[in-house]
Amino acid sequence: MSNISTKRVDDEGPESSILFVGEAPGGSEESGTLTHPEPGPFLGDSGNILMTCIGRNGFSREHVRLANLCHYRPKDNKFEYLIGSKELSDGIKELQDYIARVKPSVICTLGNWPLYFITGKSGKKPGSGILNWRGSILSNSDGIKVIPTIHPAAVLRDRKLYPIFDIKRAIDEQAFRELNLPQREYIVVSSTSGAEISKLEYYVKLLSESDKLAVDIETFGPYLACVGFSPNPNLGICFVWDNSVAIRDAVQRILDSPAKKVFHFGTFDTEYLYLQGFTVNNYWWDTMVAQHVMWPELPRALKYLTSVYTREPYYKDEGKEQIGEDKKVWGAKTDRGKLWIYNCKDACVTREIQECQERELKEKSEWERFFKFEMKELGIASHISRAGLLVDQERRALLEAAVTYKYVKQLDILERLTYVGFNVNSPKQVQAVLYEALKLPIRRKRTGQVTTDSDALFALSALCKEKVGTLRQEKLLAEWQRKFLVVKMIMLIRGDRKMLSSYLHAKTSADGRMRATYKVPATETGRWACEKYVDGTGVNSQTFPREAIEIPDDLDNFVKTKVDVQTEEESENDEAED
Repeated sequence: MSNISTKRVDDEGPESSILFVGEAPGGSEESGTLTHPEPGPFLGDSGNILMTCIGRNGFSREHVRLANLCHYRPKDNKFEYLIGSKELSDGIKELQDYIARVKPSVICTLGNWPLYFITGKSGKKPGSGILNWRGSILSNSDGIKVIPTIHPAAVLRDRKLYPIFDIKRAIDEQAFRELNLPQREYIVVSSTSGAEISKLEYYVKLLSESDKLAVDIETFGPYLACVGFSPNPNLGICFVWDNSVAIRDAVQRILDSPAKKVFHFGTFDTEYLYLQGFTVNNYWWDTMVAQHVMWPELPRALKYLTSVYTREPYYKDEGKEQIGEDKKVWGAKTDRGKLWIYNCKDACVTREIQECQERELKEKSEWERFFKFEMKELGIASHISRAGLLVDQERRALLEAAVTYKYVKQLDILERLTYVGFNVNSPKQVQAVLYEALKLPIRRKRTGQVTTDSDALFALSALCKEKVGTLRQEKLLAEWQRKFLVVKMIMLIRGDRKMLSSYLHAKTSADGRMRATYKVPATETGRWACEKYVDGTGVNSQTFPREAIEIPDDLDNFVKTKVDVQTEEESENDEAED
């Protein structure tokens, strides 16, 4: 049986200035609907979402061109069945011919695969990355403007995506053909060039005398890489950090200046600068805080704010080709030239976003009051972060030994129950034990992926407990009791490993204190959040376990054996291999 339908669904609409491109027809598109009896693109519930958004922006179905990459429906609506097929290649060729002939003002690509086939952009692999690129102003190989956004079917599945469905930007952009991307100047200052040193005072004076000054830092983990400044959205200046007296003095004088400092998530930047011996005067605005005040239900990441407040295309992966886009810090393989430009660009877009946010805030006086209140919270959070908690090292060692004792005992029980040793944090190994060896019902995530996460284990534990309470046949009862104990042991061992790796083995600062970075605000409701301190030490202090830890009577004898326990962090390589 073929995985691709033989019923063709043609594109629809006039030769419009705007072209919407989806992936492939679905069931409603193939059969038609009551209001649209003939087959056609974007029918059914997801099509209604798209048409509603188009209608709200002054257009209708009759005004736009609707198309798909492929004219034929794949089995179960899974686009992967079309990859490499003649149907897909023919559809893309037909679409490219239409675009070359008509030359629409803008192409709105809907979903991951249209983004990839029209622009060549993606995430880690083809068919991914739409949440990064959505809202960006891109172009195809012929220079025609492209606005990617999420597919309406994704909005149908998750209504939280509706506010970031970029149909308004696409329709606004069809009014003109030009990309109109920002023209910014980027300047890199270092102490290694005599020419740069001679200009140092000029840049310090220029930045220090600015009214508002966006600030951004980049790091190599514990080492500062550079400090970027932007006095206006069109100019970014990156000071390359080499710990020289000239650069340190220049950066500190700029930070000490009366200029109003603007950060995005300045909680991290200011704390990191503090550890490097810098102070920041007049921390006046934080674009993440302003976003929370105005739109608490929407994303606050810089990449999102850039997509809605500026015309800068997505750039947050630039320079990370060698280290991987998922890395939080820059590494030794980083292209330094790209990093300095990245730093300048971050500062420029932060400065531009601030201007837009300030205009919005001033339109609503109550928002401005909330903003000032939340900005004041940042100082409190910083004080708590820097104070930290003094750790009783003797008590900590005792608790570590007690948890390790319990861990080893439980691990021994698990091995006796399963007759094998395995890593309880390895999804594949746990799946093999639970679903293959013990024949427990497979638990899946909403995406259909097999899982052994905490929710799955809780569900399996409840199932086993129910069976144990209802079965009377001795052999079956013993079998389900064993299954219940295996699931329970996995849960307990995971908990102990988490206790050891996340809390009892957590690094303290040199002064023996446990610190954390407090993020204000972090939730829609305004509650704070917490994570490790900016130097990589400490813990999320808002999640300290509260349950009591029993100290066994024979703990002294156990400690003498010096059992080495592999913790969660130490087993990351095992997890990756699986």
